[in-house]
Amino acid sequence: IKATCQYKINNAVGKNLKKIKIAIKGDPIGFKGNIYIDNIQFSTDEVSDVPIGESMPSQWTFDTENDLGGWELSNNTKNDASLVWDNQRLKMSLKFKGTTDEDWPSASIFYKGMGNGLIMSPYKSLSFDLYYKESSMDGTKKRFHVKVMAEKDGQSLIVGNNTINISSDKSLDFKKEEQADGSIKATFQFDINSILAESVKPDKLEISITDNNEGGYNGDIYIDNIQLRNAPIDRGYEKFTVDRSTATKITSTNTEININGESKTYPTENIKLADPEANNKTKALYQYLKAVGESSSVIYGHMEDTVLKAGNMVTKSVYSDTEDVTGSISAIDGLDCGSLFHGFAEKYIQRYPNEAKTNNITKDDSTYADDVQAAVELSKKSIEKGAIMTLSSHLPNFAYAVKKESTSEKRYDQYDYKNGDSYKLTGDCMNNIL
Repeated sequence: IKATCQYKINNAVGKNLKKIKIAIKGDPIGFKGNIYIDNIQFSTDEVSDVPIGESMPSQWTFDTENDLGGWELSNNTKNDASLVWDNQRLKMSLKFKGTTDEDWPSASIFYKGMGNGLIMSPYKSLSFDLYYKESSMDGTKKRFHVKVMAEKDGQSLIVGNNTINISSDKSLDFKKEEQADGSIKATFQFDINSILAESVKPDKLEISITDNNEGGYNGDIYIDNIQLRNAPIDRGYEKFTVDRSTATKITSTNTEININGESKTYPTENIKLADPEANNKTKALYQYLKAVGESSSVIYGHMEDTVLKAGNMVTKSVYSDTEDVTGSISAIDGLDCGSLFHGFAEKYIQRYPNEAKTNNITKDDSTYADDVQAAVELSKKSIEKGAIMTLSSHLPNFAYAVKKESTSEKRYDQYDYKNGDSYKLTGDCMNNIL
């Protein structure tokens, strides 16, 4: 393993240095073997605040027992598992104890290195093989989850959905082959955000097997051929080669709007608003919408255009698929406040860590206030780019809202809505609200 180290020099003290000492200090576990030091350099460049990180192998084939080095096992309290090298594969023996609550049994293997953060920027995809037996799947639906994580301070390098469901009745998102011994070989592939990896050095690379209250697994699972690849996954997509641009030309005065040479006068009458106390900016917005609506052009809108992203990040600090394609975010940017913007604080902290500190936004799962404030700040970002913001909500089923022991001044923080999913259609919801 190659580890690159950088240290800042105090300029005031550095003028009178007589010697520099590099010391290797062992911990209680100790180290026995050779260490090589190379490329000692003094530089006038500033040391980046981003950790240099630690190189890691690009593949683990587990041909020998030594390949198990660096990989460790982690259990939660509802599982009893073991990890060994077995016949050129990594073997996890799982004994999920079953549960009916939300704390599902899980077991993970992880590669942590030496704690300096792992360098993953050269890689664009991750793949591995997993062997399992359907006869070892328990529960009513006979399924379990495979999840991959590589993250630091809530910033994940795995692009898109990092969880795959394995079910006995159907198999999606992965290729599977039946083996001679009756086991099934499943090959998984995940995209890595190599742009984000330039600044984010994850603490560990983790593969997790998770049970749930409708299924599970009791038996051996084998993992092999873990590979980090320099090439992205070939999903059969066509590469986008058209330059981002717009042919739309818009000019405006106080009385009219001109779109590609077509003029429409802003209406001064027949603007009926639900709010009789709407301010002039709101009235002007509706005048604009009515004028555009009477033209031959349309306004394009996208739900959570700057919050959720389906494609890979192809440009730094661009979090909109629309902007990736057109060069501009959507004209109308919709937000849904279902679960009171759960997860928005985490996204805001990932993208704007310094602003999050200034605005005192933290990742506090015990309150919704940070998520709500993060939604406000993300909305401001869209408004600065000219977007019209809309708000909708998948309201929770209040029949299942539970009063918390809370002293919060915010009424929405006085209730727990976890069991009140909007898809749950039972219970006396309206009377509970009244």
